[in-house]
Amino acid sequence: GLFVVLIADTVYRLLLPGENQPAVADDLRIYYYPTYLSAYSQLASGSWPLWNPYQLCGLPRLGAIQGGILYPLHVVYLVLPTSTAMAVSTLLHLMIVAGGAVVFARRLGMMWYAALLAGVLVSMRGFYSSAIYFPNMLEASVWIAPGSLAILALARGNFARPLAGLGFCTGMSLLAGYPQSTVYVAYGWGALLCLLLLVERAAARRWMVALLGLGCAVALGSALAGVQLLPSFELSQLGNRRLEPLSVSEMYPLGRWGGNALSNFLRHHHFHGLTKLPYYFGAVALCLLPAAWLVRKRRGLALSFLALGGITLLFSLGPASRLFDLYLALPLLDSFRLPTRIRFVSDFAFALAAAGGLDALARWLLRSAEPTLESAQSGRRFAVALIVGVIGIALAIGLWSEHRTSSLIALAVAGLMGFALLFARTPARVAGIGFTLLVLAVIEITLSPANKMRISYMHEIDTRVYLEASPIVRRLQKARGRVWISSPGFRKALPRKMASAREFRGLLDYEPATTRRQSEYFSYLHKGEMSRGAKAIPFAGSVGLATRKGDPDSIRKRRRLLDLAGVGYFLSVAGMSEHNGLVKEFLREWKYELLVVDDHGNELWKKRNPLPRAYTVYRVEPAPEVSQLMERISRDEYDPMRVSYAEGVGAYQESESAPLRGKRARIVVDDPSRVEIKASLAAPGMIVLADTYYPGWRATVDGEEVEIHPVNHLFRGVMADPGRHEVVFEYKPQSVRRG
Repeated sequence: GLFVVLIADTVYRLLLPGENQPAVADDLRIYYYPTYLSAYSQLASGSWPLWNPYQLCGLPRLGAIQGGILYPLHVVYLVLPTSTAMAVSTLLHLMIVAGGAVVFARRLGMMWYAALLAGVLVSMRGFYSSAIYFPNMLEASVWIAPGSLAILALARGNFARPLAGLGFCTGMSLLAGYPQSTVYVAYGWGALLCLLLLVERAAARRWMVALLGLGCAVALGSALAGVQLLPSFELSQLGNRRLEPLSVSEMYPLGRWGGNALSNFLRHHHFHGLTKLPYYFGAVALCLLPAAWLVRKRRGLALSFLALGGITLLFSLGPASRLFDLYLALPLLDSFRLPTRIRFVSDFAFALAAAGGLDALARWLLRSAEPTLESAQSGRRFAVALIVGVIGIALAIGLWSEHRTSSLIALAVAGLMGFALLFARTPARVAGIGFTLLVLAVIEITLSPANKMRISYMHEIDTRVYLEASPIVRRLQKARGRVWISSPGFRKALPRKMASAREFRGLLDYEPATTRRQSEYFSYLHKGEMSRGAKAIPFAGSVGLATRKGDPDSIRKRRRLLDLAGVGYFLSVAGMSEHNGLVKEFLREWKYELLVVDDHGNELWKKRNPLPRAYTVYRVEPAPEVSQLMERISRDEYDPMRVSYAEGVGAYQESESAPLRGKRARIVVDDPSRVEIKASLAAPGMIVLADTYYPGWRATVDGEEVEIHPVNHLFRGVMADPGRHEVVFEYKPQSVRRG
């Protein structure tokens, strides 16, 4: 019944429309929603979503790991509308972490109401109450709970079954598409295994077998997720964001840390951030923690959970904690931003510690009358000490906390525990006390400010853009050239990745996982230099033309790069021009004509005589150094059909009989992972396709496989002899096959 109440409350927050969605939820609209919508629409049509041709001239879908495209539980996106599937998936994963915590607590021998308290605390407050805004982070982290069941079995001497279970949980976490959470999960399992072995005073042989089982399980899970990991690793090697150590300032790219870490922590939080801790962990949980010491046999387990929670909590404080040096010394941990994301391990451990406190309280109440366990005098002393301690905690929460609800509930818990220690001795009364504390925890969660926030996935703007085919969208879906979508901001504009969602060939768009070639090409377009940004926040697929802060004049000198990318359309979002009056002047100077204005005021402009996406060229020169190449091809007078620069062609000799200029080639098949071109050459030359050069693409000319060359830094082309040819580009990545 309690879980029905909690699920109903979450459904209310997730599914019903509301206006008070927090800004942090923007990624739901600008990244996750369109990613899931486009990828699973393609999968439902019967084709594997290997390549996304709709942004940045093409990107590998599986390489951009955050989509979690092959994650098995994403099957809901194939059978439900995307917005509903996002809510259902969120509920499903909250139930996984809650259910895993409940079963784990029961396997440890806790009472049923204590186990339920663990599930409620871990799933409905703290980290997981905010992770619902980031689906892949939520989905990757929840597997810590079911995996802990296998860890417990390993600690108790089993091997084969926990090895399989832990490997499965590792693979599921990796496929969910948030490697940082998976790394934290693995470290959490390792620490928990060591603590359990210490509590059980295991022999050296059991230590060796258990640690070997953990290592084999992580390796097995990595192999199970290889179909996702290998393409992602390939893109990371060719992209901006490699798995490499970050400095502390790069770990906190928003400038939260720097200089003296502790002084900055206190200054930025004004010391009042610490007053949120009672609210974050919950008054019920904080009051129950001391009770874990009532039963001697349970103290080692309680200390283990407190140690795991405390260490990871100190890790999450970053440089403000002396323990952060240990965090930086551990493998892989220094490769990720925002160490605060390890907080879900803290929440899991503290939830179990609080549940252990309730379980110990219940056991002490039931056994305190038995003289074989505790003398009556020591029992009374313990009871008095606990009552005083809990009342002290309650008063501290009342003085320390910013939330009146936490203060009142802390006092209620203190009174209830005092009553229990004095009067509850029968099993029925003890169960009633335990159930009442559980109800108080549910009430505290339900009344918390975070749970007042509505998280609707079905906004009017999403419905307008993604679910209704406007005249502009219908026209663009039939267009040959690429479209440059420009908008004034995240919240008042068309959501990002619209081209991917509606399946027309866009150009720039929001995608943190991009290749270095794309970053260099479009950064040079934007700024005249090939800066790829910081390691922690690299180029993410967008350029600032026609935004509130953008300056069209800054790109005017390099607009030829847009022509080379086959851009033939410009979509001006409603309200954008009033913020940047130079846009229309810029478009007319660039030979664009206003084509369509829809009912919402969005304008579609079309370029007169754009460069084709596929063409032939007879003069092919070896590509010079990258900065020199970008300077040459960005000039207005540069014509790629007269001369193109390719890598790996050597000293190519132009035929004397070759025409001065190539011509348009005809694209006859234009599928996401297959492009067929028909072209005619009067002399030896090159057939160029203005799509991203990337490993995994194979090309044939008249059925014979040929080498693909990078052309003009970003694009791809093949050499061909005189005559008519049929060129086929097909994406068959070895990384996916091996995975």
